[in-house]
Amino acid sequence: MLDGPVCLTDGRVVWFRRLRPDDAPRLVDLCRRLSPETVRRRFLRYRPNCDPRDAVALANVDQVRRVAFAAVPTRGADGPIIAVGRYHVESGSRADLALVVEDGYQHVGLGRALLSRLIADATRQHLEVFDGDVLIDNRPVLQLLRGTRRPLKVGYAGGGDVLHIQLDVSPES
Repeated sequence: MLDGPVCLTDGRVVWFRRLRPDDAPRLVDLCRRLSPETVRRRFLRYRPNCDPRDAVALANVDQVRRVAFAAVPTRGADGPIIAVGRYHVESGSRADLALVVEDGYQHVGLGRALLSRLIADATRQHLEVFDGDVLIDNRPVLQLLRGTRRPLKVGYAGGGDVLHIQLDVSPES
């Protein structure tokens, strides 16, 4: 089941659902609630501008080649979004991966549950690899990826403090 409730390690229950076009304002709100450090880790730099036009583009997913799940703290469509996981198929069997979790919900299993849902969906769609860029000091995300127990390649992304990851999401892994 890709949509529905999940219990976090601290006892809170959150709900996963597919991201929808009308979520654009909620994505802007989520962006504005993120700490500067969470923004830096997610966007590889400090403070994006939380542009509503960018949010409209990010919320416009077809759930086939552009897939995104939202986590919300209460059942229903109109509550705030507390986490988003997405992948965009770039070519063939590879997709770009992105995750962000609001600060108050970090380190309680939400990222792990969201990544598991994305992997399950990608496997169903016969994808083989998630690609992404991660800051070298983003230990929580690197541990999250290693914790999947799937083959993971990590290398430098052309210098600086950014790593490129390739997570095997094929059914055989």
